[in-house]
Formats: sequence, C-alpha cells, structure tokens
Amino acid sequence: AQPEGGRVTEQAPCADGWKGVMDETLSRIEDGHVRDTEERAAADGSDALSKVVLARATHVSVDANAEPCALLAELQQRDPTAYQFLLQLESGETFFGSSPERLYRRVGREVASEAVAATRARGVTDEEDAALTRELMGGKKEHEEFMIVRDDVRRELSEVCSSVEDVVGKEPLKQASIQHLYGVLQGRLREDVSDAHLLHKLHPTPAMCGHPTDLATRAIREAEPFDRGMYAGPFGWLGGEGAEFSVAIRSALVLPESGARTANSTDLAHGGTNNGDALLDRSAGADNGRGGAHVIVYAGVGIVRGACPDAEWAELDLKCSSMLDALTPARGVCADVAAALDAADRYNADADDGDDIRTKAALVALPNASNTWARLAVEELVRLGVTYFCVAPGSRSTPLALAALEHSRATVVPCIDERSLGFHALGYGKASGCPACVITTSGTAVANLAPAVHEASLSCTPLLLLTADRPFELRDCGANQALRAQADVFGDAVLRWRTSVPPPDAGAPASAMLSALSQAVHRSVAPMAGGNGPGAVHVNMEFREPLEPTPH
Repeated sequence: AQPEGGRVTEQAPCADGWKGVMDETLSRIEDGHVRDTEERAAADGSDALSKVVLARATHVSVDANAEPCALLAELQQRDPTAYQFLLQLESGETFFGSSPERLYRRVGREVASEAVAATRARGVTDEEDAALTRELMGGKKEHEEFMIVRDDVRRELSEVCSSVEDVVGKEPLKQASIQHLYGVLQGRLREDVSDAHLLHKLHPTPAMCGHPTDLATRAIREAEPFDRGMYAGPFGWLGGEGAEFSVAIRSALVLPESGARTANSTDLAHGGTNNGDALLDRSAGADNGRGGAHVIVYAGVGIVRGACPDAEWAELDLKCSSMLDALTPARGVCADVAAALDAADRYNADADDGDDIRTKAALVALPNASNTWARLAVEELVRLGVTYFCVAPGSRSTPLALAALEHSRATVVPCIDERSLGFHALGYGKASGCPACVITTSGTAVANLAPAVHEASLSCTPLLLLTADRPFELRDCGANQALRAQADVFGDAVLRWRTSVPPPDAGAPASAMLSALSQAVHRSVAPMAGGNGPGAVHVNMEFREPLEPTPH
C-alpha cells in the first residue's frame, strides 16, 4: 500500500523475505517446538508452540511534516470506538495509534479483559459485510487463533481473581475498515493484587505475542529484523479506584524531518536516537521547501497452523491501510474538501438535497486538531473526577463544549447567561465538594464570571473555569472578542491558581496541557499554604480556528 504523496522506503521484513520468515515460523509450530528439559519441568500448561505474532515495520517518507494531533483526529474520526493514544517524546518523536484492543479495565476490584483475534476486511455493501462476518465467525483457523487468546486470558485472570466469567463468548468486533473475533472476560481481583500484578500477568497476551509466551517471544526475536520499541506495549492510566490500558497496536512512530533515516533501522524502530548512531538529518526535506517527516507504521498478524504467507501479508497491508491513508500529505483544506465532496457525490448523486448532504459529509470527514485537543482535556478532567460541566455557548469554545457533550460520563448543563451559570456551578461545588467545570467563549463572557469567582474565594468552594481564548497574535490588534489579558482577568487575589495553555500545534505537547489541568483540579480542592482553602482556578485555553479543519 503506497500512501498518496508518501513513499514506502522500506518494509521489514520485505515482501521477498516474508515467505522465509513465515516458513521458519510455521516449521516451529508444525514440529511442535517445545521448551528444553529444564524449562519444561518448571512450565505449566502445554509446552508446544501454537501461535506466533509476527510484525512488520513499514517506513514511509512523507513530503510534509506530519502533525500528530491532526493525524490522531483523523484516526479518531475513522474509528471512534477504538482506543486512540499519543505519546510525544522530548527528542521530537511521537508514537501514536488507534487500537481495537483493551488489555484490561479495572473499577475498584472488578476487572475486565478482552480476547481479540483473527481478521477480515469490512464489506462495501451490507450483504458483503455480513458474508465476511460469517466467514470470520465460521473459519477453523480463525476460531483456533481466537481460542488460544481467550483461554490464555482466562488462565492468567484466574491466577489473580477469586472468580472469572465469560461476559461475551465470541462476537464480531467491527471497525471502520476491519473486523475481528472478540470476547470479554470479567473477574473480581483478590485483595493482594495490584495493577502491577495485572500488567505482569496479562502483558503480553497471545494476541500480540503468541502462545506460550516464552517460546513465542524467542521465535519473534529470531524472526523479526527490527526492534518493536513501544509497538504492542500497554498504554493507559491507573489510579486508586480504577485503571484502563489498551494494547498499542495499529500504531506509528513519527520522526520529524524527511530523510531522517540511517542505515540502522533498529534504532529508529526503537523510538529514538542512540548515542548519535541514528541522528536526524535536520537539513533533509528542504528541497521542497516544506520539510517532511519519516514515519514507521507497525502491524502484526497471528501465525497458527495452516497460515498462508500471501494471505498474512495481505492482512498486514489491510491493518496498515488506515494509518497509511491518514498520512496523505498536506494538500491544503480546499483540496481536502474537494476530495471529500467527490466521495460524497458517489453516494448522493440522485438525492434531491444532494448539495446539503455532500457538504455535511465533506466537513465531517475532515480532521480538526482543536477537537482532539479538547477531547483530551475533557477526558483528563473526567478521570480526575470533574464530571459536571456548565457550558455557556460560544464559537471559540465549541470544541470544549462538544467534547463535554460527547463524553459518556459527563453531565452537561447549558445556559446562555454566564453570570447565572457561574453561580449554578458554585452551588454544585458547595453541595458536592468537587469543582464543576465552567466552559465559556472568549472576551467579556469570561468577565461575567467574576461574581462567582469572588464568592468561591470567600466561601472556599472549588470551582474550575475552562475558558476558550484567541491566540496571542490576535490580541491588541482590534480582533473581535479578544481581551488584552484574558488569562489575568481575575487576578491572583481571588484565584487559587491560573494558567494559559497555547493552541495545539507541533510545539505544544499535549502532556503540558494535561499536566496543567491536573494541577488546576488539585489547586481547586486542596488547602493552600497560608490558610486558604479550596477555591476558583482558571485554565485559559487558546484556539486559533476552533471550527476549521486542520491541514495535515
């Protein structure tokens, strides 16, 4: 699969080498490869190697710099039910992806894990899709692959849980362009089991490594010509009352600047430079005047008895397709709209209201970094216990309002009067002891919250203000609804804490924004030095074009 405007510069293993890798792996499985005598004595369960998950690293040179937030937004729009994740490293690399697989979710002492295995494409029509689903559900190889994963997850959970039950036996898990077999197991953790124990038990599952783990790991190390780095690792969050981790598959590593390759593919696949051995060429990509990026796209397939090398290679292409499509270079918003309109025309050629339908389809199809930024912010607040959102409508704050409205665990109260909304949020804080989040647009709308801010300070009531703002370049230039210093509008005398978050772009890591929100929630409820108790905090978030698609 060759992305438009991007160049696949290398695949590891390459197409010619894949058959040899597959033959060696299948030979191990067919011959009943087992542990040696010493390992066999200490092992439990079957000794024979029954499954190996082999991965491929596809290196792509993209003509324009890849904007991670825009890419993540596009993946989220393609597969809203998947787990999206992104990690920006200080060295400039970004690891991100859109995974269908949850490693586990814990609420209190209840824990649930999933078995995900086997693959088919989605059909173009409902009839074709249903036929592919029946083929997936009834396939012998697919069933064997699924049962290996499910039985292993059940066995590992049984060792840390007092009871384990099947919540979902075997069902199709359907995403935008791909479908899998899927099962859910649930149990109650023993009191002496921590998240560290769970991660150690469940990772890696047979869905990302094979079975048994030690033999599969040995086979992978001998067969794969690259270091997996963060690919297929656990990504998530944990806290005292809960935790949730996904498996970082369907992922990619972005290395800024095109031409960032050296002869050492292993260093790049590992996710960074190694004592100068894999230095980025900062002058590379300058020939087109736009810079560029080097991207490594990862995908894997489960190999069991009866696997066909050509079919498994095609499955790798299928699993890479969404990521490669997202790497279409920066063509400009007009070209993106035109392409989306052309796609909409194919489905609405005979509709009377075709213009409205195609325009809506075009706009919905485009990525928006501000929306992704806002979803990250709301998700972080919800995880920190802030689930009550008081929203005053406005254009600049639209991404924040939509993110709150779309979150399944958020309660949203709208009101057109900011002053009344501020006091409503204050009442919630007094009654619950937790801050409500007030979302407003930029300008004088923020100033209308001043009475509630003063009252929160005097009564030591937690209150969190999340205000949208114009970026710094639109201040003191006559722009509409732009205060000179919106972040300072209340002053330190009545606020427990305040900060301003820059707009989402390549120079603003998401981790900084998430840390600011975590600090804000803590400062709103924690007693301060000098005797001040809880009170109001202000996080001022800048957005350039909140409703405009982001070129990528």
